[in-house]
Amino acid sequence: MKLGEALTAAPSDPSAAGPELRLFCLPYAGGAAGVFSGWQSRLPATIDVCPIELPGRGGRFVEPLPGDLDLLVEDVLGRVEPRLDLPYAVFGHSFGSAVAYELTRHLVAEGAPPVRLLVSAFRAPSLPPPGHRYSDLPDAEFRRFLGELGGTPQVLLDDEEFMELLLPVVKHDFRLAEHYGGLDDGPLPIPVTAFGSATDQRFGLSEVRAWAAHTGSFTFHEVPGDHFFLNTHRELLLDLLARELTSSIGV
Repeated sequence: MKLGEALTAAPSDPSAAGPELRLFCLPYAGGAAGVFSGWQSRLPATIDVCPIELPGRGGRFVEPLPGDLDLLVEDVLGRVEPRLDLPYAVFGHSFGSAVAYELTRHLVAEGAPPVRLLVSAFRAPSLPPPGHRYSDLPDAEFRRFLGELGGTPQVLLDDEEFMELLLPVVKHDFRLAEHYGGLDDGPLPIPVTAFGSATDQRFGLSEVRAWAAHTGSFTFHEVPGDHFFLNTHRELLLDLLARELTSSIGV
């Protein structure tokens, strides 16, 4: 899959027998749908992987950033709802977990819940927003912070033209994430699976485990790596995802 080929949305090529479950995937702050490149071939053929391209990046680079989480979720809803012809699950990593949760809440309210919500490397929505907001940093300091966080190759951090394009997108997503939290919505009527790392420099295990408050059926998996274990420990994460998804629907 090329960067940006996502849910604007032809689904990935399923097996000849056809998929039995659709997995909508939401990327981390500043991430494009290409983050999930290769997932289709690695997960069981009965799972149709559908990365969602958010506005302002990848194949939707020319579109304006929403500036508001409600508007972003509304945009995602419009792309997901036409694809609900199969049982489905929703996965998000870091900031994508917040989008995935809000998307799930809307779909539950509409009477079309996923079989499972899967969240990764992000604090539970019930926890308060952080006191320190990296999105308020001047660009030079925020850029240094990204270097310390990992996930962005140094060659890209040193590319002035690339960073001029990337920084507004990442800061936009960080701002939405850093103003999000303190919710008291009650538990979702579906299972929730969370993935976290003891060496994640952004969100501790207790913050990720707190997702248990949002469901009556909670599963937690601790994985190695830093905040971007989605990339560095992809094979392990995909094995765990496959296990959770196949148990959800019996594929």
